[in-house]
Amino acid sequence: RVLDTRDTVDDYSAAIKLIGNFPDQQVTLFDGITATISNRLSLPVWTYDYHFDVMLISVWRY
Repeated sequence: RVLDTRDTVDDYSAAIKLIGNFPDQQVTLFDGITATISNRLSLPVWTYDYHFDVMLISVWRY
């Protein structure tokens, strides 16, 4: 599937909504976009950032 601009706009909008659910955390827009794309592609995030655990995003762990 080819990425088109609708994906970009939808991912951005979903990320804004996602990080808005965690006002007591310092979740960045980049974290939110990464989480949104991770969910859309059904791929875990490779990170040590605990914010992804807070957002209940699948994190790759060895």
